[in-house]
Amino acid sequence: MKRTLAALGLIGAVIFAAPAGAHLKSFEDGTDDSYEAGNTDGTPHATPLDLGGASFREKRKAYKVTMTFHDPLNMDLLCSAETCVDEPIESHGLLSSDFYRFGDDSRKNWYFVEVGNDGSGAPIAGLFKVTRTGNDFVSNATASLSDDGLTMKVRVPRGKMKGHVKGRKIYWNAVSAYWEPAGTGYCEYDNTVEWVNACVDWIPDVSDAPHKLQN
Repeated sequence: MKRTLAALGLIGAVIFAAPAGAHLKSFEDGTDDSYEAGNTDGTPHATPLDLGGASFREKRKAYKVTMTFHDPLNMDLLCSAETCVDEPIESHGLLSSDFYRFGDDSRKNWYFVEVGNDGSGAPIAGLFKVTRTGNDFVSNATASLSDDGLTMKVRVPRGKMKGHVKGRKIYWNAVSAYWEPAGTGYCEYDNTVEWVNACVDWIPDVSDAPHKLQN
């Protein structure tokens, strides 16, 4: 999947509790299975943003994506306006999820949420719409990290996404992207390459997960 990464100049996040009785779909993920720029034919790499699993919940007013990690997440490793504004991005990364429909063999109503660090160590999230030339900021989203650092919950305002209505099939994923330091020889920031050459851990592997909207 190709798309550009979003800017991280977002507004502060608010924590929301998980809604009960939501329609749930979940996946587990292996260890040390990030690939350079999403190249699953390449060599798998280990990153500190290694995902252990992800789940998707649909509610009438929101999508909720829960990401789990094999090891506790260090929030200082997520990009902030201070750490990832300048090139190259080194020893930092971000979390992301895509939500889109298919039409005429192309993606439609394509949105994604991106999670970073607000600069004080708290998670911050924003919803973006994919355009032909990049992406546009749509709305704030919300994110919260569990006390043990093993679970990130992200809540996305569904009302801000056009075309995501009951009965239609969408596709979703959970992704971590991480850039290694210059001179490492792999996963070094390069804005000419897909995912700007990050180490990418993708859930579910190989393809995104379909979901028929219930609300």
